[in-house]
Amino acid sequence: MSANQLSLSALREFAPSNSPLFAYRIASSGSPMNDWAQHISVNNLFRRELEENSVLGGSVVVRAVEGDETPALERVKILSLTYATRVFGNSEDAKEFVRCVKSIAEPQAAQFELEQIASHYYRECRSERNVSEVLKEMALLGMEMTRVTASVNDLEIEATETEIGEIKLTERDEKRVREAQKNLPPLDESAPNFEAEMEFVRTKLSRGTITKAAYDEFAAFYLSDEGKTLDELDDDFRRFDAQEQFDEDGLLGFRMSGSQHTEVVLELDGEITAEYLPTDTQPLAKLLQLVFVGHEIGGRAAQAARHFVACRKIENADNVRAREAFRRNAPFVETVMPKASEFSILPLKRDEILEWIDLNLDALYSRQVVRSARRFTTGKNGEFIEFMVNQTVNPDFDEKQYTSQILQILLEQTGRDFHLTALRRNAVYQSIYLRIRRAKDTAVLSQTAEIARRAKDEKRLSLKEYTALSTVAKSQFARLAGERPSPALYRLEKEISRADSRKIGYLKWAMYGTNCPAHPVHSLPKQEVQKAWGLLKNRDQVLKQAIEAERGRQQQLQFNRASAAAAQHVRITPANH
Repeated sequence: MSANQLSLSALREFAPSNSPLFAYRIASSGSPMNDWAQHISVNNLFRRELEENSVLGGSVVVRAVEGDETPALERVKILSLTYATRVFGNSEDAKEFVRCVKSIAEPQAAQFELEQIASHYYRECRSERNVSEVLKEMALLGMEMTRVTASVNDLEIEATETEIGEIKLTERDEKRVREAQKNLPPLDESAPNFEAEMEFVRTKLSRGTITKAAYDEFAAFYLSDEGKTLDELDDDFRRFDAQEQFDEDGLLGFRMSGSQHTEVVLELDGEITAEYLPTDTQPLAKLLQLVFVGHEIGGRAAQAARHFVACRKIENADNVRAREAFRRNAPFVETVMPKASEFSILPLKRDEILEWIDLNLDALYSRQVVRSARRFTTGKNGEFIEFMVNQTVNPDFDEKQYTSQILQILLEQTGRDFHLTALRRNAVYQSIYLRIRRAKDTAVLSQTAEIARRAKDEKRLSLKEYTALSTVAKSQFARLAGERPSPALYRLEKEISRADSRKIGYLKWAMYGTNCPAHPVHSLPKQEVQKAWGLLKNRDQVLKQAIEAERGRQQQLQFNRASAAAAQHVRITPANH
């Protein structure tokens, strides 16, 4: 089941309005060009994406992007201007030769095609023919080929509008026309021109012979029934017919040069989520993942699913037995329903999941109505007889079918998900994953990482599963580091922020090892203990810097006082008379 097989009317009703499926789903009315034009007019915001991208296989949207490889024209050495100038002796003929070769070849021509064209006309120019005649022949051929290979948008279409005045007949001419219309001679029953043309066509057809049947290798390979179910073969025929229908006008034609490669834009099946389901059935998407995983994560859901399927089967069997007992007027005893705890917690198999989906949808869309229907039959004498009958139908059948298709696509996505598949297949992987996600302390994460490493060494975990668990552990480390502090850590942070040097020394002693087991820091998880130690070191550094600054200020004051005292000292020397 794929997204391109979903009903377009159901998608418009239940899918999100911004779904990319609407942009790449073209309604089919039998006229490809008309359908494309209407689709472009409705999705004019996606016009550029629709013209640049292509849908491959009805499920993948790709586009052509320029690669690292140089274009084919630059890789052909005999088409370089240097080589052409050396052949012709002047740059004008060389430029014209390169331009003509480009116009003769198609825009996406490969390297060998350009080399063949250039080699052929080089031989023509080196023969006895005149170079100007060869270039003229190339130019004319290039003009004709450009009209074939160029797109409609690249061609210039000139149109001249002229007005033709109305010709009015005179009264005498009008009278002559009316008399001629009354006396028209009868037309001949035979049409010699048409009959002669048809006879010529029949002659051509009769003389035609077929030497061998046309063999399409692509069709034979694509439509092969080897290893395919009937639905897959029917889907291949439908896609092949659609491709043949749209290929003539190039709507889905996807051509690339040697310097281009494809790039996947989006996968239509991957865009399907639980939002595409009707509101009443969206909880089934979560239950689908749980019954797929099973074990400790989805064990209860798997038990409930198996219990639901068993009870529905018993109810259906009891209904059949009850009707049979009523018809025979015999006693009927209902079957005792089993308990949910009697069933396994292992994940459900694919067939069990599909059966569970069908029974759930039967229970959700159980409404039935009686409608009148017309029936026709043939009587004994061959006449048609019409009569009315009452028919019980499900009015929500289309919605039920759409929901089933969406759930099948979600089941296929779940099967392609590596993480969910590992949770389903390996109980060790699931237990370690749960231990990582439930961890509230980084010390527990470190121990779990050691357990995962030993499981890998013992071959109970593959390298890919071990790498996935390591990534989960790193994300859990980051999640714990970004959590808000607990009340105990918050109070300790306030105490540290107001602490002096003596208090800092005490906290260092109390928080280290088992010096003071009663201190609140020893009840915190490891990541909060690291935060507390980091805050304590920062506070200690700030206090030390403040003490050093104060000590430097005191030394500067003492130095300034000594300098001032020396400047104010006056020395008196007695004078001798």
